Amino acid sequence: MKANIISLSILSLILVYSCQQESNSTANQSNPNSTENRIPAPSPLTFQIIRTLAHDTSAFTQGFLFENGQLIEGTGLERHTRINRIDTSSAKVEVLKSNYDNDIFGEGITILNNKLYQLTYLNNKIYTFDMDNLKQPSATHTWQNEGWGLTHDSTSLILSDGSSTLYYLNPENMAIVKELKVQDNLGSVDSLNELEYVDDHIYANQWGSDFIYKIDPETGYVVGKLSFEGILELYDKNFQPDPEKVLNGIAWDPENKFLFVTGKNWPLIFKIKIN
Repeated sequence: MKANIISLSILSLILVYSCQQESNSTANQSNPNSTENRIPAPSPLTFQIIRTLAHDTSAFTQGFLFENGQLIEGTGLERHTRINRIDTSSAKVEVLKSNYDNDIFGEGITILNNKLYQLTYLNNKIYTFDMDNLKQPSATHTWQNEGWGLTHDSTSLILSDGSSTLYYLNPENMAIVKELKVQDNLGSVDSLNELEYVDDHIYANQWGSDFIYKIDPETGYVVGKLSFEGILELYDKNFQPDPEKVLNGIAWDPENKFLFVTGKNWPLIFKIKIN
């Protein structure tokens, strides 16, 4: 009788242990992305439109920035790649550079330490120009991936290649010094395009969407989103939506705290103030 009691006790312990293991296994399987689930949803960011400026509709905007009171724009498409300067009062466009090889498809641009850096889409090249002489690059570096958007944090260049990864590069030799995976509460955020560094955060267009993402450069988490859904159609009744004419262009005026926002072949540039 005593032996039977001992056997039953051992059997009960085995059953309890098995149930616990099964419960733990089920819990792990039901929550494979527990880290992602802990990321807070990005906050919706509101803004005021201060004014609009005319934008050259032939400009396939790839890079956009604010420098010395003017907008600098890099455009793309083969045989249409150029660098423009746009007067923020009159919207007059001055072409600063257009003499590229016919196969060059320009992408993102940024200016750091009086040098202009320009990506190319599929050409695997990053150009460095001295701002005092944009006729020919002072250096050309190889980049192994596609080139999409470009900005900087005063130390490193920050590059997007259409994925959910942002690459921090040494501006002297384009060596990768850091990789940042961008994600929100739903998972990875890919198709990151034109970039701008704004008050210690990275702002990014997402290709094909009406959103601008505000990204924490320490974690890669999206902490805020601006929506431009329907705004261009509201301000220009004649605009015909097109899959290529997408939101793509963020330029930051750090002194006055304005963002200038535009898109590929858009008729307007929006000057906005984030609330």
